Amino acid sequence: VHGDADFIALSSSFPRCQAFAAKLHYTGYVTYPAVMDGGDKSALSAQEQGDEVLISAGGGAVGFALMQRCLQALAQPQLFDDAALVGRTCWRFLLGPNVSSEQRRQLAALEQKIDHSRFEVVLEPVRSDFPQLLQRCRLSISQGGYNTLMDLLAAGCAAVVVPFEGSGETEQRARTERLAQLGLCHMVRETELTPVNLAEAVSVALKTPSADLLQLDCNGAAHSAQILKQLLTEQPNDATEF
Repeated sequence: VHGDADFIALSSSFPRCQAFAAKLHYTGYVTYPAVMDGGDKSALSAQEQGDEVLISAGGGAVGFALMQRCLQALAQPQLFDDAALVGRTCWRFLLGPNVSSEQRRQLAALEQKIDHSRFEVVLEPVRSDFPQLLQRCRLSISQGGYNTLMDLLAAGCAAVVVPFEGSGETEQRARTERLAQLGLCHMVRETELTPVNLAEAVSVALKTPSADLLQLDCNGAAHSAQILKQLLTEQPNDATEF
């Protein structure tokens, strides 16, 4: 089972798995190793090595509303608590390849309405060094896709997560709700995503101490290999299939 039983057990979505529980092996989650503070920062500019808010939505096919609400909130600086965002803060928007040219135009138009004496805004394509940017950002705002949340856990940064719930989707919400219960992120429901609610979540997330991230097993790649080796070792020599 690709996951951690102490986080979300398979039985929570598939109760009948109890019939073969003895055969289940949990691998843990697969993440890239966290980039340590002493690592190579040469690929990042001086700006990127400081505090910034990082907004992402994977490929961007369903993340336009999230980007839009963030920019609308920034256009109303009174929504933010001064104690949470002191000084001129950089908000970096990573636009996925599925963001249309019209959507990019609309985001650029919203960016022009922002008070640039207080907020610096960068609109740019998604980057291969996303995990490193997360490691150094002050706050991440994103959807609740698997890869994004695993990168968040590896980075250990403060996070506001807006899980995708369209077309009957429940996976992102279930995962995000569990992370929120553990104090690993702050969730805003997609149906409740407004500039005001988003700004409130940002202020709370910036003031909340980081939770202990070690309670989740994120070493799934190595554990998968260990499990396979163990099962192969235990297999009878005269077995004809595995």
